[in-house]
Amino acid sequence: MSYGRREQRSRKPGAVHSKSAIYVGRGRGAAGRWGNPFRAAGPAAMAFAQLHKAEHYRGLQWAATRLYALWVAGSLATLPAAIAAAASAELKALGDPAPPTVEEIRRAFLGAAGGRDVSCWCAASVDCHGDVILAIAGGWLPQAAIGDTPLFPSGFRVERRKDVTRRAERALLSPVQRMRWPNWNR
Repeated sequence: MSYGRREQRSRKPGAVHSKSAIYVGRGRGAAGRWGNPFRAAGPAAMAFAQLHKAEHYRGLQWAATRLYALWVAGSLATLPAAIAAAASAELKALGDPAPPTVEEIRRAFLGAAGGRDVSCWCAASVDCHGDVILAIAGGWLPQAAIGDTPLFPSGFRVERRKDVTRRAERALLSPVQRMRWPNWNR
């Protein structure tokens, strides 16, 4: 499966953004269709991060991303009551937007030549709902796209990083080594 990649947007003068990348940040109307309604500093993400004892920037970012994955999957009701209520209040404040469906995400982000790139403001080193969108487009379940805990990395970003590393290692092999070990690190 060919996945798209996530690129970070920049406000620096002269910054160039890919024309083919789909913006997945917040916004109004069609521009914000793919945005995460849960902010890292919002009450639901803060309560969720506190539940996992991860009240730092990466933990809050993970919590907001995990809430997005659960929202797309329609599983917000499985959260503890206080977190579910906070998430519901955040959504009500935004006018109760409907989550994008898995089919809608796959249709929009799978191009003819593989996955489409996504563009957002999140740093490349933290969890982002753009990773969830790329994972869903690639066939992952929304809940599996982001790990179960911020303390132990797992999920789509980790598996993708392993895949990229394996391909780079394979590219370093000589043709003779590739013939000897054809199944090594595919």
